[in-house]
Amino acid sequence: MSDDPFTVYVLRKEFSHSSLPTTNETSNNSIGWEVLNMFSTFTAWLKTATRDVGFVIQGPNQTIDTGWAADYLVCLHCPWAEMASIPECTHWTPDGDIFESTDDVYYVSADKLIPLQSEVLVDFFSDEHGRQVGNLEGDLRRKLKKACMAECHSLGYNRAAARDIAEGMVEELICLSPNSWTWNGVQEAILTQAEAYASARRRPYVWMVREQLAVESGDVLTGPIEDGDLVRQSIPVMHPMDDVKEWLLEAQPLLRSLRLPTPEFESIRHLQPGELFFSERGLIHRTEGSTVWLGEIATDLLHERHGECVADAESLVREEVVRLLVNEIEDDHPLTTEQYSQAVDAAHELAAETDVLQMLYRDIATLADLLYKNVDFSGF
Repeated sequence: MSDDPFTVYVLRKEFSHSSLPTTNETSNNSIGWEVLNMFSTFTAWLKTATRDVGFVIQGPNQTIDTGWAADYLVCLHCPWAEMASIPECTHWTPDGDIFESTDDVYYVSADKLIPLQSEVLVDFFSDEHGRQVGNLEGDLRRKLKKACMAECHSLGYNRAAARDIAEGMVEELICLSPNSWTWNGVQEAILTQAEAYASARRRPYVWMVREQLAVESGDVLTGPIEDGDLVRQSIPVMHPMDDVKEWLLEAQPLLRSLRLPTPEFESIRHLQPGELFFSERGLIHRTEGSTVWLGEIATDLLHERHGECVADAESLVREEVVRLLVNEIEDDHPLTTEQYSQAVDAAHELAAETDVLQMLYRDIATLADLLYKNVDFSGF
């Protein structure tokens, strides 16, 4: 095709039943032959008439209420006066239309004609004759993304992950010529982006919460599968309701990106900063990027706050440890107001140097011995 500028029109020619023989002897086959002969004659004339000013591409034929119609793509390098006077024809300027000829598929605008030749483009746009695409790249992006998300779904990724993978795949392919796309190439691009996505989310293991919908069911509620890869361990929550199940998982972040293997599970999420999780192995607290299994003192103090995000958990437990230490001293030595204040300050200093979240009650006696050394009992 010429690279010179041209103006593109779509021409529709109708062939009515009234123009065909109507005798009783005329069979359906002969009518069809007459129609095809008329199409052929008109096409030959149109191509001959426009030979010096452009070229013509024949499109599909279709039945209409009054007979048959055929579409033609007329590409003119200069005006052609006879266009407007062709009988029983309508013509219009295409605006991002898809035009399917007898041999190829095209993207057509008023001054542009792009053949869509790769197997991917043919699959995308075949049987879309007459549809207005508008922005071809935008339409290709949407179609690629849709195809990629369907593939990612079959690979096990959830919608959010598939969307991220699809965006990477589209950017990888859109910079190449669309007419070079093959389905094998599309598949390779999807797998490349999926592997890059997965690699970025594999290890180190993190703590996550898996929740199950509250349902009235007599079925046994099973826990997540510990496969040694995505899930290293799963710990049930101590929940008062039998029909609600949660598990604390030590798992790869990639797990959050996968479709859940059983529909009764509602979500997998990261343990939130400051969140308290009361499991069968005790109370856990997420603080400053680390996960801490709480000791006896913290557990007794916070065990009713499962699911809450408590930013000041350490402060709360420290105050309890200070109270226990001061009480330990008062049991042996009644304190004056000045000594009590001195004991509280000293207990705070000891507690600040101790991991109070993991303290056991037996640790109080050891700290109390240290506290004795920081309080002046000379008045006794």
